[in-house]
Amino acid sequence: MFVFSVKTSYRQVLSVLGCVAVVAVAAVSAAVLPKESVAVSATRVTSSEERASYLRSLGVQITENSEEVREVRIPDEPDEALLQYNSLQESAGRSLTPYSGKRVRLYSYQTADGGRAHLYVYRDRIVAGDVELEGDMQPLG
Repeated sequence: MFVFSVKTSYRQVLSVLGCVAVVAVAAVSAAVLPKESVAVSATRVTSSEERASYLRSLGVQITENSEEVREVRIPDEPDEALLQYNSLQESAGRSLTPYSGKRVRLYSYQTADGGRAHLYVYRDRIVAGDVELEGDMQPLG
């Protein structure tokens, strides 16, 4: 029979517990938050003027005071329509996949040529967008 004993102090036990807590928080954060590379590469906008300026920089002319905003939730399990839309976004180098289960703001604008422009914004960053004209949808960017 073997006997094993370890002499530890209260301070050492607290240090080990603190390290375990830090690792647990980091693991949960990595699992819950969207991939940072997507959020960092997205354009940051914090006001109506910045969103309008972003659209103008892409050649989209919007009419004055046409901004509509609503909050939408990206589903955890995408349906066929979301898969098609995400495929459209991926052709422009964006993806909604990291935002599954998240709430995003959808900004819609009337365009000068009678179409609609849409921006999906998560934490003040544009994560997706499109312009729709006569049933034809094109990604932004």
